[in-house]
Amino acid sequence: MENVTNVINEKRFNSSKLVLDNRKKLSLTGVEKAISSNEQNMIFMVSGNRVYICGQGLHIEKLDVESGMLELSGEVDSIKYGAGGNKNMLKSIHTNTHIYIYIYIYIYVCVCVCVCVCVC
Repeated sequence: MENVTNVINEKRFNSSKLVLDNRKKLSLTGVEKAISSNEQNMIFMVSGNRVYICGQGLHIEKLDVESGMLELSGEVDSIKYGAGGNKNMLKSIHTNTHIYIYIYIYIYVCVCVCVCVCVC
């Protein structure tokens, strides 16, 4: 399993091009840096935005941040674009934290109700 983390490059590209061939091969230009990579999930900074690639058996065939070229193989299930930087990541963590708190409160209330019903 391949793992790429924090490949840093300060180069900025103004445009990008994505080509997906039969969900098995992906080519992407404008790649500024690789944020993380494994066989199921890959995150790249592309022309100032994050690109999330999800799938099975994903493998980087070529990554050249100097020219901005990425080629990967595997079965691509989804591609998602997001804004760059940590602001959206923090917003996502904040939103998910609220969801977990609501789930915790719901479970706690259900347990309390069950205990009260069983005791009475």
